[in-house]
Amino acid sequence: MLIINILLILLFFIILLYEVNIIEGQEELLANQEIPDNQETDNNQDNNNFYNYSNLLSDYHNILSKIDISKYLGFDIKNFMEKYNSRCSDTDELIEDKLLNSKLEKNLNINMETDIITVENNVNNILGYFNIQIENNDELSINNDNLNNNDDNIPKLCSLVNTIYDKNNNLSPLLTSDILNKYGGCFTTEGENKFRNDCKQSCHLQEETLETCSEFTVEDLKNCSEYPKIPSHQNNPIHIKKNGLYYNCSLVLDNNTLKSTYIEKPCIPKNNTCNEKPIGAGKTCENFNASMEGDCEDYYMYIRENNTYLNCIKDRDYNCKKNIKEYYNKPCLNKDINIVNYDYCKFNY
Repeated sequence: MLIINILLILLFFIILLYEVNIIEGQEELLANQEIPDNQETDNNQDNNNFYNYSNLLSDYHNILSKIDISKYLGFDIKNFMEKYNSRCSDTDELIEDKLLNSKLEKNLNINMETDIITVENNVNNILGYFNIQIENNDELSINNDNLNNNDDNIPKLCSLVNTIYDKNNNLSPLLTSDILNKYGGCFTTEGENKFRNDCKQSCHLQEETLETCSEFTVEDLKNCSEYPKIPSHQNNPIHIKKNGLYYNCSLVLDNNTLKSTYIEKPCIPKNNTCNEKPIGAGKTCENFNASMEGDCEDYYMYIRENNTYLNCIKDRDYNCKKNIKEYYNKPCLNKDINIVNYDYCKFNY
């Protein structure tokens, strides 16, 4: 297990770094200590001037308090441990769909284990100064040499979780859609549930990484690259739904051309759960009136022509509308499409 190896290595790391009491102090004592020629070696073990192994164990908590492990590793070790010491796990089954496998083979950059490989590299770069390295029990190729082997290009089922939520995966929209239609997504209960049932560990790690979707969207916007064409966009944060996944439209600046563009970053629609009360059949947010219980924002409406649910919003004049301004609306997921939460996967220390 990778995490067990890391724990063992960190124990060595702690001992090696405890310079004040173990290394520097011991060297000074050894330099100043006068040992009579006729004194037996066994007597030295009882001398309090020497720091011995039993003292090290008794001062274990003091050692931890004096060494900032996260500083040396370059990442928060507690957060890392909570992620990878998960109560949840993935299945090890391979993808049985031969047609899907043949499509995936053309995308040689697909590799589920990149996050783990990156962590191994970071830790090994530091521990290399002490001639200590993490043993790679998972048989992953840190140099990705395994990509030259055609057999290794066929990923396991849960490897596709990282693939579909990687904004740089270069998958075609059709292939992404094929994956979602067959296995579903991680974060909503719409569609198939293969990932949600069998890939909880992978979904949990993605939940720790992905952004929360912006509250607003633009009707009929298919790609974030088209967002600047809308006259009144004014750089407002929005999200879109594409191929069954949700994406934030994030503004980036090209330093070479000094032009800005919008890229799609996968997100979790946690902001988009519907309010409890429907506005009523055949009605819109504009039909809200004071005789209805609650506030305008307490209601949602359903647009039948495109199967869309929208939360009602008050505009600046306190009118109840579906749009807070032209082109914008606040979509929501109805009670049948719940947001899946993977907090139960975390290991509590």
